Amino acid sequence: MRRVSFRRSIFPSIAALVSAGCATQPLAMQALPDLSVASLSAPAVATSGWSELELAAPAPQVQDTLHTAETPSPGNRHVTLMVGERSLDEDDWGPFDSPTVYGLEFDESSPGSGNGFEAGFFYTSDQDDDVAAAISGEVEVKTYEFYGGVRHTFRPGQGGLHPFVSAGLDLEHGRIKLTAPGVSEADEDLVVGAYARAGLLWDVTDRVRLGVDYRYLFAQDFNIFDTDLGTDYDQVTFSLGFAF
Repeated sequence: MRRVSFRRSIFPSIAALVSAGCATQPLAMQALPDLSVASLSAPAVATSGWSELELAAPAPQVQDTLHTAETPSPGNRHVTLMVGERSLDEDDWGPFDSPTVYGLEFDESSPGSGNGFEAGFFYTSDQDDDVAAAISGEVEVKTYEFYGGVRHTFRPGQGGLHPFVSAGLDLEHGRIKLTAPGVSEADEDLVVGAYARAGLLWDVTDRVRLGVDYRYLFAQDFNIFDTDLGTDYDQVTFSLGFAF
């Protein structure tokens, strides 16, 4: 039986593997990238198109755009003081047909479209101590009025003059009190109506404006002391508004 030496058979195989590995090592070393400090610090030309400049450039523009869109335009909300005169039916109200009216109003409108809303309060008070020649007494008439509606302002976002129109619903409370020797009587009523309004506003400064407007109210009649009193009226008011 032929005996094969272990040393003669295994060593040539190991030698062959080692020699093959040494022969392929230079090729592998050439394929590896240069990982030196100089190569890491030097700018690399990438084929993917990514660069630090391209990623950082759009960010400030997006932030500026969002900041501009979220910043509200000043001067589109106002609190307004009003004073004027109301004209009622003389046949119904006699000496109380032209009371002085005082008002307070809040309004807000879009600086782009000019559409918005308004809500406010009116108050009148008038009295007369010569109602009838045969009666020595005093009659006092007061009204309280709450309203709200939609408004459109022309030329929004611009300085100068701003015409506007509005319309809405109205809730009015009227009270009449009679005081005479031995007599003190009062009666009141609450009615619902609708109004239409047109006016002109003038921006004195960025925060202050003056205005004048005409208003017409159509509403139910008061029933006070078993007497129907017409509540329809024409009204002219002057206003002083403050933006916030």
